[in-house]
Amino acid sequence: MDSEEHFHEHYILKHSTPEGAKQYQDVVFNFLKYAPEIYEAAEHVLQNLTDKLEGRPFLSMHIRRGDFVTLRWLDNFEKEDALLRTVGNVVTELKQWLSEYQDNNRDYKEV
Repeated sequence: MDSEEHFHEHYILKHSTPEGAKQYQDVVFNFLKYAPEIYEAAEHVLQNLTDKLEGRPFLSMHIRRGDFVTLRWLDNFEKEDALLRTVGNVVTELKQWLSEYQDNNRDYKEV
């Protein structure tokens, strides 16, 4: 996850006026909302997963297949063993990142 695709040092969108920036923010943060049914479905899935795991913590990730192909992160994406290997690699990277983060941020408290 160290590739430049994950890091942005500048804003992607620029606005010609402060009013334009405010209008954009109003639309994105106040107007675009998921329908209540989406929240209900998500709550249902979360509750089922929490019940199945008996309350143990879990990690969830969203994988966009197009990113894996474009960034050449995965060959033979349709093969289950390749997908599981890639997800395992991501989890390993996340654990390493968290360990380094904890080492560098003494105030960090695990929930």
